[in-house]
Amino acid sequence: MIHVLAPRGGLFGIGDFVKTDGAALAGIVTVTSYEDAFAGKPLPVGGYIFAGLDQLTETETELVARLHRVLTDVSPALPRLNHPDRWRPRGDLLNAAFEAGINTFGSTRVSASSRRRFPVFLRSESEHSGSLSPILHTEAGLARAVVAALLRGYRFRDLLAVEYCHTADGEGVFHKYSAMVVGPHVVPRSVTTSRKWVTKIGGRITDPAAARAEREYVEGSPHEQWLRGVAALGGVEYGRIDYGLREGRPELWEINTNPTIGAQLAKPLPNAWPEGVVPGNRLSYEKICTAMEDINRRAVAALEAAGAGARQLHVPVSAGEHSRLRRERARRDRLFSHRTALMVATAPLRSLYRAVRRALHR
Repeated sequence: MIHVLAPRGGLFGIGDFVKTDGAALAGIVTVTSYEDAFAGKPLPVGGYIFAGLDQLTETETELVARLHRVLTDVSPALPRLNHPDRWRPRGDLLNAAFEAGINTFGSTRVSASSRRRFPVFLRSESEHSGSLSPILHTEAGLARAVVAALLRGYRFRDLLAVEYCHTADGEGVFHKYSAMVVGPHVVPRSVTTSRKWVTKIGGRITDPAAARAEREYVEGSPHEQWLRGVAALGGVEYGRIDYGLREGRPELWEINTNPTIGAQLAKPLPNAWPEGVVPGNRLSYEKICTAMEDINRRAVAALEAAGAGARQLHVPVSAGEHSRLRRERARRDRLFSHRTALMVATAPLRSLYRAVRRALHR
């Protein structure tokens, strides 16, 4: 079995996939929250995937590393995908990619006093909410964006100023490439095409040409060696790499260790989407299932070689650590509730601000 651990609020990442388009994995993949995994009960032996490392509290991170060691004691050959001591947070990863010559841009934490190269945009280091600002060209503009983010409940120490890297093609179209890493497997996932520099699903171009480009990407896996190098740099063995192309050269955006894989084929396609998106998605899902099945075979072989059988894992958690977990999780929940309340309270002000900006730029 493969046991995926994820934050309670992020169980849908692979959980929805296993219930729908990845139903072939239902017999070999289980999804459990970190909250339940470290509640004191024994854990099943098997292969493990540690997802959502950027969402963990300090004590949860320590316990994941401890569970990793316990699994190694059972068998060093057991799949243990993602280690918190090797994984790089978003800011560290972007700067490492810049220093290694993988990227032409870097980032700085807004809490740091280092010099910045403009233009930049603001985003959270630990969340996957996309850009928190438009493209910014001055320190004053960045300061205003930081204040706006704080009013929305984001933490100052979690904010990054990321240098803007322009990747539009000659027709002004942006292409965001996404590929899954599953152990030794690299699986091209999708190409999101948009005329907006923030390439979210909402503004996606869904014409036949875009569908064809996505299918060709999934079939051909043109950047596999680059993706392997990026995954190694980030210390990631399970996750989704998002990136773009600048003059034909890959530029890394991020690695999400708890990605939503997708479940489009289990429900009717949006009316605006061509049927051409189906072959690319279906092939990607099949490749992900094949990769997970291979991880399961490795886990079974490792347990048979170790004679582990149906053993259970015991991860010691002291009373003090349980107390720390409660405090840390309560603080995390309070921050989330606080931000949600601020988002609601400041919604009218943000709407007015956007209206004024639109009026001034007409």
